[in-house]
Amino acid sequence: MDETRDGRRGELADSAEFRRGAAARRVADLVRADIHAGVYGGSLSHEWELIKRYGTTRNALRGALNILQEQGMVERIRGVGTLTRGAAVAFSMLRTPDLIHINEDDDTLLLKVSGTAVSVTALVRDELAAPIPVAERLEISAGDPVLYVESLFSVAGSPQRIRSTWVAADRVPKIREHPLDGFLPEILEDLTRGPNVMRQLVIEAIVADRASAEVLETLAGAPILLFEYVVSGPDGMPVEFGFTRHRGDRTIVDSRVAAD
Repeated sequence: MDETRDGRRGELADSAEFRRGAAARRVADLVRADIHAGVYGGSLSHEWELIKRYGTTRNALRGALNILQEQGMVERIRGVGTLTRGAAVAFSMLRTPDLIHINEDDDTLLLKVSGTAVSVTALVRDELAAPIPVAERLEISAGDPVLYVESLFSVAGSPQRIRSTWVAADRVPKIREHPLDGFLPEILEDLTRGPNVMRQLVIEAIVADRASAEVLETLAGAPILLFEYVVSGPDGMPVEFGFTRHRGDRTIVDSRVAAD
């Protein structure tokens, strides 16, 4: 990766503006997931209830709701509250559990995608008390320790996706001491003695919020493919719940039936 670009991304991750945007993005993901899961009807709960549910601050929550309003998920009306917009149409693809296969032949932090080098830049690593929706999806108690990890993936030096994920800290041996600046699914498989299984995958088209657009070096409002996922360890218990934002102009989803 170009050293100037790499240095700029390091400075960006340390900036107050990035931290504000990252906090809002983190809460927006959880609110969006709850809306899709049917937690809310036509309107969201009162602000203080949302702050408690998502374990966040008033500023981060308001930033998250601004993001969701820009993406057409909610509508904020003074004196009325925050209303959810029309539900998206869901297309279900039933399948048997697919194992996650990570093709990596060396221990460098470079993966290979169609012969192109992919690098990983660590943006955020925090140990937090699990907010209620995170606890529900990881099947742990609210307040249990979770690691929140956010990383930027770049292809040939250009940003391609942001991976924002919650890990059930007590279910992954030695996760607290392990460096997490590589490809996290592979790290989790090593620590849990996998293979691990993708329990759920939801793909949604959204637009980039301003903070995410800056990290991905694209325009606010640019198309984004958002992946929401839950991954289980070899014992069947969830170990990871997260979201990945893929630049729409640099992503193709190609699903095929593997040959026996």
